[in-house]
Amino acid sequence: MSGIRILVSYSHDSPEHKARVRQIGDSLRRYGLDVRLDQYLNQDPLEGWPLWMEKEIELAQKVLLVCTETYLRRVRKEEVEGVGRGVCWEANLIYAELYES
Repeated sequence: MSGIRILVSYSHDSPEHKARVRQIGDSLRRYGLDVRLDQYLNQDPLEGWPLWMEKEIELAQKVLLVCTETYLRRVRKEEVEGVGRGVCWEANLIYAELYES
């Protein structure tokens, strides 16, 4: 796949939300963009999700945040403890990249 490399970051709010995010990724791919989305993997990455996400953020030319109330709550660390750790991890990495640039 050619085109701009885009990482899609989102929270797993519900099966319906996850399906909508997949539709966004599929649509962007139809326009020739190189979309990176966890749903496109057939299995968990060998290096684990945290390292996969770190690598994808570093390699992405753009990061698309699909922000919902749940995403924001998790980024702000206002979520129930132990829930939504993936969003917290990637948001911290994204914040660091934004700060550095």
